Amino acid sequence: MLLANSKIANHPDNPERAEKAEAQSASRARELGAARKEVGRLQERLRTQNKVYMALRGELEAKKDRLRQQREEIERLQAIKVALVDAEAPGLPPVEAVAEPPADTPAEID
Repeated sequence: MLLANSKIANHPDNPERAEKAEAQSASRARELGAARKEVGRLQERLRTQNKVYMALRGELEAKKDRLRQQREEIERLQAIKVALVDAEAPGLPPVEAVAEPPADTPAEID
């Protein structure tokens, strides 16, 4: 079809060559259509993967923030514990012993 106006298609000595060229042209046009469809599919897949990446990156940042807050809380509690142990008055039981129930008393379940 595309070669209908070309010199090869109009030349009376090359009808087979013209048909072969037209068939090849049609085949290439189908391949081009399939390739364009594949490009569209891959572009959509890339957009989807970028959305997933951004969501996961946001979740990772939130987890890092939470971990940082928990570490700060642990450090603060450890500092309080050290301050309480150092400030213990003579004759008082250690802080660890006060926090744990006696062995003969069942522990409460929260």
